[in-house]
Amino acid sequence: MYQNTTDALGYIVARNGYAASDFFYIPTTQIDFFADLMQIFFEAGVFKGIAVLKFLAAVEHIVPPRTKVKLIPRRNLSDFSYFYHRDLIMLHPLKQSYLRDASFKQRYCTSVIRTFREMLLTVP
Repeated sequence: MYQNTTDALGYIVARNGYAASDFFYIPTTQIDFFADLMQIFFEAGVFKGIAVLKFLAAVEHIVPPRTKVKLIPRRNLSDFSYFYHRDLIMLHPLKQSYLRDASFKQRYCTSVIRTFREMLLTVP
């Protein structure tokens, strides 16, 4: 992890991975460490994606398969229903302002909301 790194700044700016900082779960046992570390990064002006990556490098964690996480390119946000499927763990957040368009709202309800309803109310 720290190969060829001589100082903290070198480690922080090293291109050693990627982390989506929009959505992640922090176990209660790690919350104090996370809060302290994020405060340090915030005060130093470190971009949140880098800060999250460095946190993950310091703790044991599980990375879900790429097929279960979808980050939709900004240019394709209106096509979110194409990317969405019921086995996803995470779908990149959609802004509520997109729901002003009636056709977008209908596709959102028939794909995302319907699937949530089925998953929550279906008893195995």
